[in-house]
This record gives sequence, structure tokens and C-alpha cells, in this order.
Amino acid sequence: MNVSKRTWLASAFARPPLLDSLDKAVWYSRFVRWRKQHPCPVSTSRQAVYDDVARMERLDAPITYLEFGTFQGASMAWWSAFNTHPESRFVGFDSFDGLPEPWCGYDAGHFATEPPVLRDTRCRLVHGMFQRTLPDFLAAERSPHRQVIFMDADLFSSTAFVLQHLGPRLRTGDVLLFDEFHVWMDEFRAFAGFLTSFPMEYRVLRRSADWSQVAMKVVSNRYGG
Repeated sequence: MNVSKRTWLASAFARPPLLDSLDKAVWYSRFVRWRKQHPCPVSTSRQAVYDDVARMERLDAPITYLEFGTFQGASMAWWSAFNTHPESRFVGFDSFDGLPEPWCGYDAGHFATEPPVLRDTRCRLVHGMFQRTLPDFLAAERSPHRQVIFMDADLFSSTAFVLQHLGPRLRTGDVLLFDEFHVWMDEFRAFAGFLTSFPMEYRVLRRSADWSQVAMKVVSNRYGG
């Protein structure tokens, strides 16, 4: 295909800017409505959200912690330091190549970093795109313990992929943590879409002041097990 034909096809199937603006307005409206429907206690910071949820839910017992978007490993280091139970496992998923596409003013490749060195033997890194690594991981492993799922994937596509694959694995008592939930076109929209496939009951436990970090607990999931 020559360049001029590719350019014509791209422009022919591009979404008009007005449709994008309307779409964003609709999803913002949904986000505002969701917030009103889910009042919850406010923690003073991202770190305080972790601390408050970990203590109120007694997450020092055996857990399987799955983190999507590990970056330099700060969150995983905190959780593995808080939970010292020898049966707990901590798994971080990341390509470490940075964003695969532009997001919220950041260029593709932003957040690229070297994989962190995690000296806790209970910790493990799964290196690669979620779409390549998560299906094989889930096929090979099944947690007997309560799960803590930390979503810091940023992008709608990445967050939606992870949630759809974890849906059948979520059980009563599992905890979901979102790190950029206030970006309503990405993490919030992915979560809302996930609920159409897996309409589980959940309760919002804590949030940061600006709704960036949101923690929720699975109350029941008829599709889980």
C-alpha cells in the first residue's frame, strides 16, 4: 500500500474530534455519578491508602499480591515489608520499556526503567507486556490465598486486559487497588467496562482526596472461584 493511500485510510476512519469530546464528557459524567454512589473514608496520601487498607483488612495474613505496572518497585517493596508472612507471594508485571503509547501528556516510552532489584525471595518479576505474560501466568498458577491486585497500568487497554483476565479468579474478600482511578477515560472506564462482563458486588474501602487511589473489596463474584 502506498503512503498516500494509507494516509487517506487513516483520515477516513479517524474519529472526529467532536465525537472524542462528547465521549470524554459522557465518561466524566459517569465517573462523577459513580463517586456519589460510593462514598468512603478518605486517606491523606497514596501511602496512607495502602496503610489504612492493609490494617483495616488485616492483610498481614498470607496473600498473593499481583502488581500491574511495577516501575521501580516502590509499592511492591512496601507491601512485602508490611506483610512478612512466609507463605505470601508478590508478583510484579511490567515491560519496563515505559508507556507503549502517549498517555496524559507523557510520550510513549516515558517511565522506562531498569527492573528493580527485589531482595525478598517471596517477590518475583514477570517481564513483558501483559498481553504476552499474564495468560501464561494464570494458566500455570492459582493462588490459595486472599489476593491483593494493584492496578497501576495507566492505560485503558492495559487495565481492561488485566481485569478481564482476572475476573474469573476474583473471590470474596479479594482487594483491588487502583493508582490512577481519577483518569476516567482509562482506569475508571476499564473498570466500568469490566463490570459489564463480571457484574460482581464490591465495596469501596478507601480513597485519596482526589480519587487517584481507590481501594475496593470483592463482596461476591458469582463468576469467580
